[in-house]
This record gives sequence, structure tokens and C-alpha cells, in this order.
Amino acid sequence: ELVLDPDQSYAAPDVIVAWSGAGLTPLSQAWHEHARTIIPLQGPRPVTMNTWEAVYFDHDLDRLCRLADVAADVGVERFVLDDGWFGSRRNDRAGLGDWWVSPDVWPEGLGPLVDHVLGKGMQFGLWVEPEMVNPDSDLFRRHPDWALTTPGYEPVLGRHQLVLDFGRAEVRDHLVGAISALLADHQISYLKWDMNRDIVQGSSGGRAGVHRHVLGLYDVLDRIRADHPGLEIESCASGGGRTDLGILSRTSRIWTSDSNDALERQQIQRGFSMLLPPEVMGAHIGPARAHTTGRRQSLRFRAATALFGHLGVEWDLLDATEEERRGVTAAIALHKRLRPLLHSGDVVRSDHPDPAALVHGVLALDR
Repeated sequence: ELVLDPDQSYAAPDVIVAWSGAGLTPLSQAWHEHARTIIPLQGPRPVTMNTWEAVYFDHDLDRLCRLADVAADVGVERFVLDDGWFGSRRNDRAGLGDWWVSPDVWPEGLGPLVDHVLGKGMQFGLWVEPEMVNPDSDLFRRHPDWALTTPGYEPVLGRHQLVLDFGRAEVRDHLVGAISALLADHQISYLKWDMNRDIVQGSSGGRAGVHRHVLGLYDVLDRIRADHPGLEIESCASGGGRTDLGILSRTSRIWTSDSNDALERQQIQRGFSMLLPPEVMGAHIGPARAHTTGRRQSLRFRAATALFGHLGVEWDLLDATEEERRGVTAAIALHKRLRPLLHSGDVVRSDHPDPAALVHGVLALDR
């Protein structure tokens, strides 16, 4: 209970701190209980290796197969190939919208990598961003009218891309067909569905189009999931950019933030966990030097930070030392042992007088 003295003035941060921890725990647990009834989870959350911070756009079959070998050795259960595998996508300026495997980068297709990953006992996942299109793409050159833009105004680019109008049936049909073809051709268990820019020109046919776009997105996701009932989808959205119960009734994971700095993640994940349960909170062990901030942190701290969420690894383990690999193996084994509790129990928090200390945990439902 928060008790305020009516004769005392309070700065906003005082009130926020007063509400931020133990006082909100029962309400937070109620939110988690409700969210768990609608999120389509299929069994234990597989420990994930994502390739983005390991290789970025530099895709090479031999290197990725060796990375998959190490991932399997440390206990990873799902291997996700990130951006750069399709069309003319060698950087973030081209290729979005062309959802076919690039023969320049993958002359034998994705099959050899998929088979290698599956042979190691892991699931295979793939990054996609179907709502977006680069002007430098075959799709945009054929259908420039498919983008959400406002007539009479210069289209506004974000990250060199525009948003497709999912309010239009022909756009939805095209994307459902393209993604379904990928899923039919490969044993893909998981899609990392990204959305890397805001909608700032939401006109469609002379009308406001954002609401219809979101309803169209739901339709696309529903159709893909109906045709592929074993598929899981992550709502990445540039790191937590679309985190709501509408999207979570169709997806099983949120990429919590594109900042993988463990120190920043402590506060980010604490805020996320107020409303949503740990099993949908993507949390990865990154390299010693965080790519987003340049900070260096111990493996123990990075692992402890990722432990409480849906654990993953986003690190080129080919460059890790043997000692570091053993540390990652131990962290993954600990997570797997605690996973039944962490992903089913009640998240609890305790306020602490030291602002540098965050106290939290998970209680079994039977206490």
C-alpha cells in the first residue's frame, strides 16, 4: 500500500519509486496469470542461439555450421539465423520484401544449414520482417503503391525502409504466400518476426490506415499459424517495440530490447516483468563487451541477468575461450534445472533502500 501525506509535496520520481517494487507485486502476478491464459506457448521455452551479434550480415555456411556445433555443445536447443539470408540483403538498405533465399549467399539454399542444425538436435529458426519493404527491392519496384505513404508528401524512410499496407488484401495474400513457401521448403520451427520502424505516414486509400494495418497483421499471423500449427513466432519489433496482449495472443516471445548490455537490461527487464511473465521475456547472454554500449561485464553477471527470462545466447562463441564456454554451459544447465519454476511461478520483488540493488525472485505457486 502506498500512503502519501496530503500536506507533503512529492516529486514524480518519489512516487514512481514507491510504486515500483513490492507494492505492485500482487497486481503484477494477476497480470501474469491472465497473460499466461492467452499466450500460445508450446512446452518448455527452448534455450536459443541467435546469430545477429555473432555474424551480422556476414553469412558463411562453414562458419555458421561451426557456430551451431558450439551452440549444441553448450546446451542450446534452438538456432536462429538472423537478417541477411534473402534477396539482395547484404546490408540494411536493400532487399526487404524479397522473401526468397539469396543464391549469391546461399548457392545451395538454406537446406545444408537447416540439416546441420537439426542433426545437432536443435530446432531451426529464421528472421523475417514481412511488414517492411526497402525501396531498393524487387517487391517495391513492382508494387510501389503497396507502401503506407501519404499522397502529396515525400515518403518518410526509417532505417531505409517503408511499411507495407497490411490493410490491403493483396498485400496480405502475397506475404502469406511468401512466408508459407519458406516454411514448406524448410523445417522451420520458429520465426523471429521483426518490425524495425514506426509508422509515421499511415494513409491507405485516402483514409487512416494504421488500425486496418494492425488488423491485417493479425490476419496474416493467424493464417500462417493455422497452416503451420507447430510454428512459434517471436515479436521482435526492434526490441520491445510491440508488446501487448493482442500480439501476444499470436506470438510466444518478446525480444525485450536491442540493448543487450546486462546492466541496462536489469532495469529494462524489471519494467517488462511488471506486466508480462518471464517465459516470454527474451534475455540473452552476450559477449564480454556489450555491442550497444561498449561496457565490459563479467560472465557471471551477464548470465545471472539472462537467467530469469527466456534464456538465449547472442555471442560468437567461436571466439570465446574454453573457460567462457564452460561458464555458458553451466549457466544454461542451471537455467534448464530452474526453468520449470522460473516459467510458472509468481514473480516477487522487494524494495531496497540502496537504489543500486534490485531484489527479485520467483516463488512456486504452492509456495
